[in-house]
Order: sequence, then C-alpha cells, then structure tokens
Amino acid sequence: MGTAGAAGGPRRSRSSGPDGPAAGRGAGGIDHRRRSLARPAAAGVVGHGVRRCRGPGHRPGHDVTVRSTVERSGRAHRHTRRDRDHCECRDHRQRHRSRDPAGSGHPPGRIPGGRGDRRRRRTGPGRRRDRSESGRPVGRRGLGHRDRHRRCGVRGGGRERCHRQFRLGGSGWCADRPELRRRHRAGHPARGGTGDGRQHRRLAGAERAVHLDRAAPGDFRDRPGPVRAVGRAGRRRVTVGGTRIPSADPAPTDPDGDGARSASPGCADDDRPDPPDLRLVPIALTAWAGCLLVPPGGPPGPPAVIAAAGAAAVLLGLAVRRPRWRAGLLAALLGLLTGLLVAGLHSAQRAADPLRVAAADGGSASVAGTVDGYPRPVASRFTDPAANSAAGPTADPTAGPGSTSGAAGDGQRWAVTITAHAGRVSGVEWAELDSPVTVYGRGPTWATLLPGQAISVSGRLASPARADLPPTLTSRRDARPESAPPWWYQAAGAVRSTLRDHASALPPDPAGLVPGLVVGDTGGIDDRLDADARTAGLTHLLAVSGSHFALLCGLAVLLLGAAGPRVAALGGLAVVIALVVLVGPEPSVLRAAVMGLVTVVALLSGRRRTGVPALAGAVLLLLLVEPALARSAGFALSVLATGALVLVAPWWVAALHYRGVPRGWAQLLCIPVAAQLATLPVIVAISGSISLVGVLANVLVAPVVAPALLVGMAAALCGPWWPSAAQVLVAVAGWLLDWMATVAHTLARWPVAALPWPATPAGVTVLVMLLLGAVAALRRRRPRHLLLAALVGVLGVLLPVKVVGVGWPPPGWLLVACEVGQGDAMVLSTGDPGTAVVVDTGPDPVVMDACLDRLGVTTVAVLMLTHLHADHVAGLAGALDGRLVGPVLTGPGRDPAGTWHAIESAAHVTGSIVSTPPVGSTYRVGALTLTVLGPTGEFHGTESDPNNDSLVVRAEMDGRRMLFTGDIEPPAQQALLRSPEALRADVLKIPHHGSARTLDRFLRAVDADIAVIGVGLDNDYGHPSPKLLAALASAGTGTVLRTDLHGDAAVVVDPAGGGLGTRVRGPDGVITTVSVRE
Repeated sequence: MGTAGAAGGPRRSRSSGPDGPAAGRGAGGIDHRRRSLARPAAAGVVGHGVRRCRGPGHRPGHDVTVRSTVERSGRAHRHTRRDRDHCECRDHRQRHRSRDPAGSGHPPGRIPGGRGDRRRRRTGPGRRRDRSESGRPVGRRGLGHRDRHRRCGVRGGGRERCHRQFRLGGSGWCADRPELRRRHRAGHPARGGTGDGRQHRRLAGAERAVHLDRAAPGDFRDRPGPVRAVGRAGRRRVTVGGTRIPSADPAPTDPDGDGARSASPGCADDDRPDPPDLRLVPIALTAWAGCLLVPPGGPPGPPAVIAAAGAAAVLLGLAVRRPRWRAGLLAALLGLLTGLLVAGLHSAQRAADPLRVAAADGGSASVAGTVDGYPRPVASRFTDPAANSAAGPTADPTAGPGSTSGAAGDGQRWAVTITAHAGRVSGVEWAELDSPVTVYGRGPTWATLLPGQAISVSGRLASPARADLPPTLTSRRDARPESAPPWWYQAAGAVRSTLRDHASALPPDPAGLVPGLVVGDTGGIDDRLDADARTAGLTHLLAVSGSHFALLCGLAVLLLGAAGPRVAALGGLAVVIALVVLVGPEPSVLRAAVMGLVTVVALLSGRRRTGVPALAGAVLLLLLVEPALARSAGFALSVLATGALVLVAPWWVAALHYRGVPRGWAQLLCIPVAAQLATLPVIVAISGSISLVGVLANVLVAPVVAPALLVGMAAALCGPWWPSAAQVLVAVAGWLLDWMATVAHTLARWPVAALPWPATPAGVTVLVMLLLGAVAALRRRRPRHLLLAALVGVLGVLLPVKVVGVGWPPPGWLLVACEVGQGDAMVLSTGDPGTAVVVDTGPDPVVMDACLDRLGVTTVAVLMLTHLHADHVAGLAGALDGRLVGPVLTGPGRDPAGTWHAIESAAHVTGSIVSTPPVGSTYRVGALTLTVLGPTGEFHGTESDPNNDSLVVRAEMDGRRMLFTGDIEPPAQQALLRSPEALRADVLKIPHHGSARTLDRFLRAVDADIAVIGVGLDNDYGHPSPKLLAALASAGTGTVLRTDLHGDAAVVVDPAGGGLGTRVRGPDGVITTVSVRE
C-alpha cells in the first residue's frame, strides 16, 4: 500500500488528485487552505516539490509534498516549509494505516501538518478569520503571525498534530465530512453546492465567497456591511456586483436575537427593509443647527459665532484625519455655513422691517396687503359682553359660534395673516413693503376672506411674544376687501364652507372633527375635546398633517399606476398641490407638501424612491426658504414623526413579523410607538408631561382615521355639486370620528393618563438619553429582559403613587388658592376637566404655571386681574403659557401704565380680549357663574386708589357662593355695603392679604364659613393681622386657610354630607384635611 501511495495512487491531496481543488475544500465548499506554489514530482523522484522523510521506520509512501508558501514582510520574501519532517510513531501508523484506501497511512482527506488538519473552526467572536471573509488580501498573513497549534514535541519541524487528534471523533478526522466529525450531535448542515468556490464563473480571481449576514470589519477596502441573503426555502443567493448567485446553504435563523433575520425557511422574500440612504441627512441637520445658532431678533452674537467656529473646526479636523468621511463632513460643513448665512440674512431683514420697528414703539399703521391664509377664530368660545351689545347684561363665553362661517356676528374675533405691500407706518409712507403681519379683527367680513385676496387694514401695532413671529395689528374696524381672490381659492373656499355647513348637523364632537380632519378647519373643535386629545396624544389627528398627504397622494399613485409611472407621479403631484390650496400653508402642511414633491421628482427622474432623502431634502428646502421654521415646535414634531416612520418603524415591523406577528398588526403597533417615542422629547419640552395612554389611543383610533379621511374628502368634493350625497358621506365620517372623540375623552380621564416630567433642558436631555439607551437595549436579548424588568418596577412604583398617593386636585374641588408667596392666585373649577377661571396670577410666572399644571388646567376660560399691582399680575405669563385663554377682565385702574401695556401686549399674542366689565355683568362658564359687583366707579384721593379700584366678583357653583375682593380697603368696602345682600357668600377671599384695614361690618355682612388668605411666609407687612384673625372669629368664620401655613389650599364639596370641606397640599406634597363643616 505504501508503494501504491508512492506511485501516485488516489491519495487525496489539497493540491492534486482527480477531484482537483474541490477535493480538498473544507465544509461549505469554501477552500479554506492556501494554494501550494509547487507541484508534486513523480513518484520516487527526489527533487523540487518532494521531501523524503528521514525518520525511523520510513517508507516510500510517507513522502509528502513540500508546500513552499511566500510570506511577505515589508519587501523581504522568505520561503518556509510547512510539511512534516519525520514519520509518525509506529503504533500510530499501525493503528490508522488500514483506514487509508491509498495506503498512505493517514485518514481519508487528511495530510498531517497541512492546512486541512486544523481544529474545528470556532464560531465565537474571538475565532481566527477565515479566508472566505474580508479583512486582508488573499494570500497574505498579518505581520507577527504565530501558529496557534500545539506541536507534538518534535524540534525543527513544521506544524505537528498530536496523535490524540486522530482518535475516533477527534478534530483531525473527516475535515471534508462535517456530519461525521462529532459523535454526539449534528453540526452545521453540509454544504458544497456550486457558487461558493473560486471556480464560479461570476467570481473574479481576487474575489472569494463570503459568509452571509456576518458583520464585516471596518478596514479599508472591505465591504461596508454584511451580505444579505434572499431566495426560496433551503436556498440562499449571494449578491455580488449586483448579481444574485444561488447557494445551497439554508438560511440561518435569528442568531443575535435582535429580530433581524436573513431569510426564514418557507419565506418567499426577505423581511428586512432596504438600508436607508443617509447622504442628505448630515447636510440637513447641520443646516438646521446653523439656523438655530442665529437669534431671530438680530445678527449672530458672540456665543453663536463661537459655537459655529467650533463646529466648523471639528468638522474640518475630522475631514483631514478621516479620508473616508471627507465628502460627508465637507457636506455637513457646507450645510452649517449655509444655514448660518441664510438665517443671518433673514434675521437682518426682519430687524429692519418698518412694521416691526413701529410695533416695538406701539405705533399705528394703515397698510394694504394680500391675505396669506384662511381666517381662524380667536377665543371663539369666549364672548366679550362689553364688545357684543347683542349679548345684553348676560353673555355666555361658551356660546360662541363653534365654526368659521361668520355667523357669530360682530362678537367673534378673527386672526388673519397678510403680507403688507405698502402703507403708512407711524406717519411715514412706505411705497414698497414685504412685511408679514398678523391682523386681529372683529366683524362679519373677516370670516369671508380668502387667500390671495387684497385688503386694506388699519390699527395699532404690537410686538409679538417671540422675535421669530410677525408683529400683530389690532383693527377696530371691519375688513375692507379690494379685489377678488383667484378662482382656485374661490373653489377651495366653496368646498370648505359646504363641508362645514353639512357637518354642523352632527353632534358637537364630530361636527368639529370632520372639517378639521379633512380640510384643516379647526374652528369647530371645542376646548374640552382639544384638551382631552392633547392628553391622549391625538392632537396630530385634529388637523391636516403629513399623514394625510401620504395617504391621499399614495392612493392617487396607486389608482393611476396602470397608466405608467409618469402619469402616476403627475397625479400625485396634482393631489399635493390641491391639498395645499384646500388646507392652507401651515408649517406641517408645507413640510408634507415639499416632501411629496421631492418624492414625485425622484419618481420622474428614475432615482430610487426612499423616504429619508425626501425628508432630508424637504427639511433643507424649507429651512432655506423660511429659517424661522427651525424654531417651530410643530415643524420639529413633523420631521421627527416622519423620520421615525421611515427609519425605525420598518425594522420593528420586520422584527415582529419574523416572530410570528401578522404584518398588519405589527404595523398597527409599531407605527404609533415609533412616532410617540421620536416626538416625546419635544412634547415634554412643550407640555412638561409624558402621556402614558398615547400609544393605546393611537392604536385604538388607527382603524377609523383613514376611512374617515377618505369618506370626508369625498363628501367635501361632492358638497358644492351633489349636496344629498355629501350629507350621507358626512354622516358616515362623523360616525367614524365619534369613536375617536370617545377614545380621547375616556383615556384622558384615566388617573394614569400622564406623568409629569421636568420641561427644562436637563430634563429633556435625560429623557433623550433614556430613550436611546432603551432602543439600544432592545437589540439584545439579555438587556431586553433587564429593561422590561426595570420598566415594570418603575411603573409599579409610579402608578400607585399617581393613582392613590397624589390625589390633587381633590375630587369635588371648587376653589384652590395657589401658594405663590406674598400675593394672590385663585383658581376656580368650572365643572369641566381641564377648564378653570383664574383670579389674579401672583408675583411669579413659574410658580403660577406649576400650580395650574398640578390642577391639570389647559384652558383658562376667563382670566380676572383685580388690579395692576405686581403681587397680583406679575405671574400673568405663567397662566398664558401653553393654554387657551379667554377674555381678560381688569378693574378700571390703569396705574402703573407700563403694567397695563404689558398686559395688553401679552393678551394680544394669545388673541385674548382685555376689557373692564361693567357692574352687573354676568359670565357663565360650564357650571360656574361669575357676577361683577364692583367697583361702582373709580376712586380718587384715597390712601390707595389702585387697591380700591380692585375688581370684586362673586362666583356661584352648585349653590355655593365665593366672594373675591382683591385688595379693597375701607372706602371700597363701604361702597359695597350699600347692597349687603349681594355680599353673602360661603367662602371669602380676605382683602389685601389679611391686613388690619378690613371692616368688621364687611366681614359680618359676608358671613362666610371659610376664609382664604393669600399671604407669604414671614412677610415684611405682618400679614395676616392678629386683629383680622380675631374679627373673623367674632364673625363666626370657623375655618381659615392660609397659603403661608398650608400651601395650596382647596375648598371642596364633601362627598359624604354635601357640605364644604378643605384639603391642603403642603410643600412636601402631603395632602391633609383642615376641617369639614356641614
């Protein structure tokens, strides 16, 4: 047998033999061994390529081929011998000689010392890299390579194998037959199909097969990512140079536990989405950052210049040190500089605007301009009785028109954005202007204005609350149209008005939702629904947003797809333009429209249609046109939500679908979750709370939104020409949207609907880090379990505290005196959740805002400022911030004048009406009735005229009376005692923080059971006076609530006996009961 082996029998060699190179391949059909550069010589000939063994017991069949391999170290080349230098021991040869059919004495498929007799390849992260993987060019070893295999104790030889490797089942057996290598269980499936080896006709000489779905190293000239696998069950196809090559290797399952698989058996296609094209993202983000660095009110200051210079230096440094990143970093630097330049030019132009300069001085203007958008009602549920003579002595703030049809008469106030082209500003004529201005007016003509219509207005200018907003102009006259709008806006106006008229026959909630969802007309949505939708995370469905454009444009492309891609793209473009005309140029609408246009252009040009380039292009284009959008919260919410739907949601859907969840259900769950998580930091920065029911609410209403939108759009289009069909369709849409209103109202009432979160930059930053950590942890199985356990633990602690421990505001509350220091701030319940009446705002806006947040107040139906002292009005900004505010009522005093102008300017920004109600005026808000009792006239020559001019109001709810007296002193008290029967009340807000200047006769006339004193701890005035406290005891007032001792103090209706009770919330948040009176 040795002779036969020496004579060139069928010994299986890695470099020769009848099977060629494939005979020596390892598992999977991949040649893991290095090709020999020398060919074997003829049997029995000693020469190049053959080495004769000189060990004891040598036989001719033991001669093996010399494998001389070139290894490069710099420029030096050396040849090393890789083969055996002696024969194996005699007992080993006798034991295994019979197993070699060629008589060589070695197991089949083995050459002792060759590359084929390596140990079984490890699969962990620390294993040696195979030749089939990228990382170094073929035929080279890294410098400093050392053989990791143990020698058998023989010096001066090549790599040796210990004989125990050739035991039954050892690693030296059957390298080309993996199914026989291990005795206990099967290893990986046998491979070896065509397409994996170097001999494939589609693989060049320098290419080699790769391991699918294995992350590639980040070295230069390596592939950028793992190779994907697609194909039918049991087959795998490798993409090489754009060509798919089949392989017989069945696809693995999900080894990493991250939900991303190659292809599952029996799956016809790959579930994983295509990788996004992120090339435009850096330039869009840096352009956004550049716009944010420029202040809106003037040129960039030193902080902005330093920040921009630092960012530019970092980008340039990275571009120099990282050649592969150079193009992307230079593009990002270009975006940063472009954003700085464009925003700086717009800021300089805005600072030089004549209307803005005149508004800073409180001047007047008479301008001619063009209407830019549809009129929107301002405080339409709150009617000012002083301005509406038709209301008579009693006016209902909740009885507004509820729509934008103009049927409200002169009492409805409207806001219209126009672009002024010429006019007279502060006595100076301007022939050429291009200044945006927001006009507030009252009258029937304002509701009929349409975009593109030329009008002339005049009034008083005021500066906006933020420098990036246009100045405001309050007109005391009706609008004066000077030309008709274009025909397309006339058609859009007819569609909007007919849809609004048909929806008015529906119940209140659907009547406002149908126009709002279809055409963006939100004038009919009442405050209660708006507040509940905000709590439930459904505000994006109350008006037109990007999802509406996506749905309608996608439907148009789908219906026109049979006519070809160009016709479908043109149809989608027509839908985008029509929606912009119908809805109006709102920030979210503009973003969605531009994104749709970018997608259509990509379709027409034949480029790949992906959402990320379209979104990045839309952001970049909108910021170049209007850099002020960089500071718009609505714009940020739109971009973040769309980015989450494009980048995150497809991968989560694929992961759930891989785990057996139907694709439709996976989309229904993943889309709202991705959108909610992406927009959560911005929402927290705005509202200061985290909605815990947002995902559930969106999942519940998702099945009805798309049908309601399509049916409502059909009703809008049919309205002007087929009214009967439009009425039927509107009824169907209203029936669907009534479910959305029910979900919003129900979930908003849950005690765990929202959790407070600090809206400070530090709080938002912590929230972002937590979200990023949670998303990263979800990609691995073990951290995923830990994250779930931590979430359950946190909710297990917070939810019981929210449900049981907090209890604020207490059930049945009528009045809450906020602890604001030395000042007054009273909040009255109206019976409607989220709606309240505020009497004075205290000295600190932050404290006032926090008190209203604790009470869950999102709508201030009526805001009363008794007089203009700072301890009563300085916290006005806290009451206005982020809330709907109705009319602002003040006393007749205007001293100090600066405070009065500040109140007017702040009210104009929110669209509120500032007025002094006459004595006897009555306001009804929900279950609460307000009656103005004083002052009967302005006081002159008293010790404190502003205090005596305080507004005195009596509030009544469920038969309980409360009297609010401001800081009135004896002259005003004596004037009120002329009608003592009107003063009778159950609760009295003590005048002037409990000073001694309160008449005993006044306290006895009121005869209150509970007295409330707004006073600061250890104040310098000695309030409350001991004399006053003794007078209260003499008058029979049994309970005295003091904010300095009790904190936030509430008067409640006791649920047991129906009497009045009190609850107080101390500084530590502990709620206690002071007393209960039957």
